[in-house]
Amino acid sequence: MLRALLLITAGLVMNAQAVAQVKNPGTVVKAISEEWTTLDPAQCYDLNCGEVLHNLFDTLVGYNGSNPQIVPLLAREVPTRANGGISADGRTYTFKLRPNLRFTDGTPVTARDVEYSLRRMLVVAAATGPAQLLSEPLLGTPDLPDAKENPDIYAVIERAIRATDPHTVTIRLAQPFAPFLTILTNPYFSVYSRSAAIRAGAWSGTARDWAQHNHEESGPFQRKQPLGSGPYKLAVYDPPHSLVMVHNVGYWRGPARIRRVAIQVVPEDSTRMLMMRAGDVDIIDLPPALLSQLEGVPGVVVTRNLPAVSLNGLFLNQKVTGHPEQLGSGKLDGQGIPANFFSDVHVRRGFAYSIDRKTIVKEILAGQGIARQSLAISGLASEQPGVGYGYDPKKAEQEFRRVFGGQLWQKGFVLPVYATNDPVRNSILQLLKRNVEALNPKFRVEVQQLTTQDYFARRSKGELTAWVGNWTLDYYDPHNLFEPWTGPDGTYATAQHYSNPQIDRLLHQAIVETVPAKRQALYRQVQGLQARDAFGIPLYQVVDSGIRREWLGGRNFNLATVGDSFYEMNK
Repeated sequence: MLRALLLITAGLVMNAQAVAQVKNPGTVVKAISEEWTTLDPAQCYDLNCGEVLHNLFDTLVGYNGSNPQIVPLLAREVPTRANGGISADGRTYTFKLRPNLRFTDGTPVTARDVEYSLRRMLVVAAATGPAQLLSEPLLGTPDLPDAKENPDIYAVIERAIRATDPHTVTIRLAQPFAPFLTILTNPYFSVYSRSAAIRAGAWSGTARDWAQHNHEESGPFQRKQPLGSGPYKLAVYDPPHSLVMVHNVGYWRGPARIRRVAIQVVPEDSTRMLMMRAGDVDIIDLPPALLSQLEGVPGVVVTRNLPAVSLNGLFLNQKVTGHPEQLGSGKLDGQGIPANFFSDVHVRRGFAYSIDRKTIVKEILAGQGIARQSLAISGLASEQPGVGYGYDPKKAEQEFRRVFGGQLWQKGFVLPVYATNDPVRNSILQLLKRNVEALNPKFRVEVQQLTTQDYFARRSKGELTAWVGNWTLDYYDPHNLFEPWTGPDGTYATAQHYSNPQIDRLLHQAIVETVPAKRQALYRQVQGLQARDAFGIPLYQVVDSGIRREWLGGRNFNLATVGDSFYEMNK
């Protein structure tokens, strides 16, 4: 049963009827569909908890409202080579803290707090957390520090992150890493009080007990937050139902105009829509298919087509393992497929030319998507002209006729492809099935649905043949899309048993290159090679939507940030 919808506000009881005047001035009420996981920065790794961290804590650097330009937050300035903040070899970053920074209890923010917060991320090394984002630039590997396998790694962590005086922190990278500052804008790398965390039972900050806290699944901050210095502080926390934040009157940028923020978990779409119609909430999230039900409602503003840093694609496994029955006969005889079916580039290109992105966006996504033929998505990487595959049945037939010396066209195949119960992905595969089977009556594509758990388990074991998947970037840089999609250790590259040494070299050059124009040129080369190989075929870029009451101002949409920043809002 849904908790009472009397959300905790500034002592005001919300009316059930829509009224013309602003309800609850100085308070923002937001209804979301899913709960947050934790308020521990070392454990949090989803958008809902990330949004809360973004408002409770500050990072060293961040973004300026809707502008994706990096600006200093706790740091006095953004490190550059020109100001001496980045060393000549590109490996050492020096951060000078602003003077007179305070946590919400009035105690000073020092460089030791920064040192502790970042070190603890690597010490905890939560399997489902964001530590790999820091371990890649600092330790030279996305693998998480492990006290049992490598007990000496803590000494490396200590050397990598050091408070050299009360107001200065130096961070030493394993190699130059162009998006390092971008990573630090993420709220997962928030700064909190070292002494308060230790008193709460967290890691001591020394080598003495680091192994005891390594890979801990639940620390002291499952039902409370560390002590932060952000624009808000936590007033009420009732997981998994609601939380209330109040503004930090001593915040270094000045207190927020929105004095109180209440976030309520309301799983039912219909209930959230009723609350929005009545004016009982200021912000809600909603699936794209339901947006039209709120468009035109007096007092409600619906914003569509906000590009997200997320890309969906069709993935083709060239070395299927396990469950031989899923391959039918396991041969190229019209009754199944061999395990290496997608190792032939002409098979992959045939499927690439069979994808109708226009229909996907118009009919399946109801316009809530941007067709993409390459790894270039809004704001991240410029597109290499002429790359990718448009929908072209004639070219698809030409490619399929070339497979295995013409045998595929003569004998046909039976191919299972996989989806979860996600209606969009299932519809995309059904569309692909129709297009491919229309080319040759001997071609059969069987769309099979799996539970989400089974889907991910079988994908990790290499048992899936083909599937539609999504990659949402962890930080706003092309490396975090190109590497998982095509890199030697990339999530989707390894799932497809795909590797290209030429791409590997280009990605390494791009990650150490700090001149933006040169990085863009390298990523354009990767686009061309990835398109030539037809692995991980891009389909569409996800777009988001925004729903708010018209009386709420200052809500910025920034591709680079996680969730809402209530500090900029007014009502």
